[in-house]
Amino acid sequence: MTVAVETTETPMPLSGHYLLVISIPVYCDVDGKRYVDALWHKDLIRHPDYISHFTLACPRIDGPLPEGVVLLDDPRIQFIDLPARFKQTLALPIMVGRLWQAIGRADVVHTGLGGWMLTSLHNIATFAAKLRGKYLLIIVESSPWRTDLSVPARWPERIDAALSEWVNRCCINMTDLAVFTQAEYKQSLLTRRPDRGHIIHASWIDDDNIASEAAVLHSWNEKLAESSGSLNLLFAGRLVAAKGVLDLLDALDLAEAHGVPVHLDVLGDGELADRCRTAAAKPRRSTRLRLLGTTPYGPSFFKQLHGYHAVVVPSRSDEQPRIVYDAFSQGVPVLASNTPGLRDCVPTHAGRFFPSGDAQALFETWRQAAAQRSALKTLGLNGLKVAANMTHRHMHLNRWRLLDGSLRARGSRQLTG
Repeated sequence: MTVAVETTETPMPLSGHYLLVISIPVYCDVDGKRYVDALWHKDLIRHPDYISHFTLACPRIDGPLPEGVVLLDDPRIQFIDLPARFKQTLALPIMVGRLWQAIGRADVVHTGLGGWMLTSLHNIATFAAKLRGKYLLIIVESSPWRTDLSVPARWPERIDAALSEWVNRCCINMTDLAVFTQAEYKQSLLTRRPDRGHIIHASWIDDDNIASEAAVLHSWNEKLAESSGSLNLLFAGRLVAAKGVLDLLDALDLAEAHGVPVHLDVLGDGELADRCRTAAAKPRRSTRLRLLGTTPYGPSFFKQLHGYHAVVVPSRSDEQPRIVYDAFSQGVPVLASNTPGLRDCVPTHAGRFFPSGDAQALFETWRQAAAQRSALKTLGLNGLKVAANMTHRHMHLNRWRLLDGSLRARGSRQLTG
């Protein structure tokens, strides 16, 4: 597990003008108040803590507010409103014009990766920043342009993915600083001057979310006292094939066929919800499947984690699921597929791996875990130690240090306070 930390000292806030260009929208009500997705709000308001002049450029959507948004009322954040529908004839030049002006006023431009279309928001921001001689930072947290490994891709999808990979690699190679949530992203995308690339895993847990060691030990003592009972597992994520949901259901059928007592709770929603309901309705003797719907990300969710022997993460995609550090924060180990994103953030002393897309191997992992429950306790306590240094605050602090060090090395000390 590789986490980049440039210095142990906390740098001064960046004094230059920092522009974040992102496709996540803000929503405006009739009074002009702005709202954003709750988890995005949690991340967004961290930026002004270490940036003196912070501007957000993103699509603005007026009208009824969707569920799950919260008020963004932070006077430290300035806004550049971009059109919500980029493909409209007049929207593209408006977007380009506003971005060009905003980038001209910025010292640091921070954006992400898009597809292969040069008219995508992120690509326009990248090329405009380089044309205007601005410091460019790109953070790569996911790879939505890549084909879904859980289903066969048609040739148009493969062509689209290949073109997007090439364009995104070009964008990454133009950066002054690139931050990746896993090593595979850096290896595959940053093909020139790898010294500009750093790995910082994504984490959303806060210090007050992390359970005390005493609470975790008490929880494990209760769970191990019922050693002859079921192996209680949790899956939390979108109910889609890329998350390994079908492998999960197949493994549960294998556990039923072999008489292994596995109780699986599923937390989430998605296109495979009906498939999961059908599986839950099957007559079962040794196993159980419960669908818990969704729950807000917060104290009740973390409290709920305590009751499980392990969290299962059977992903087929290469992303790093948020649930990993959520589980570690409660002393719960992770049973994970061996995808690049999971191999990078689940240390072997805090979890176990199985081949991605292999329901038989997933079942065997469960059978071994059910027979060696005390080992799960050790893995969970190790995960708790990992979580202590992998909070959302740590993630932003590490990014802050990297950016500060990079700007100083470049000779831009006037931007670093």
